Amino acid sequence: MWEDKEINRSTSGVAELDGQGATWQADIWNLTIPFNQKYKIGPGSTFSCYLDGDDNVEMPAKTLVRVVKRDEDEQETVTLYSGLYQNVKEFKDKSKIRTLTPKADILCTPGQHIVIMVNGIDVATSGDVDASESWFKLTALRERKSIV
Repeated sequence: MWEDKEINRSTSGVAELDGQGATWQADIWNLTIPFNQKYKIGPGSTFSCYLDGDDNVEMPAKTLVRVVKRDEDEQETVTLYSGLYQNVKEFKDKSKIRTLTPKADILCTPGQHIVIMVNGIDVATSGDVDASESWFKLTALRERKSIV
């Protein structure tokens, strides 16, 4: 049975890594889907994030954000969102929260990855994203198999 689920940085299985500047080289958050779960991301799924830089200031609006699904080997990628940070930083106003609009439901199965990537330099231009001071929220449907 599918249930609404919020995926965030404290979700079990999420690995966290600081940014690497104005490149797509760093996976800021990488959820490896556990063996007994599936996630479905489709029309109605939402994404938002708050990004703090190494300078302890919110990242610039022009920072780029990407949400992708990757296969088990992290070789094949399906983009779920790619755009400006400015467009995904709303958490409270439902009319402004970014709704994802894939053409069909995207099924994420055990061993696959849901990854949030960031491309940008902090306001002081001396660093990038500080993952430990940032957060995200992605809504999806989850199917969880019982162990019994």
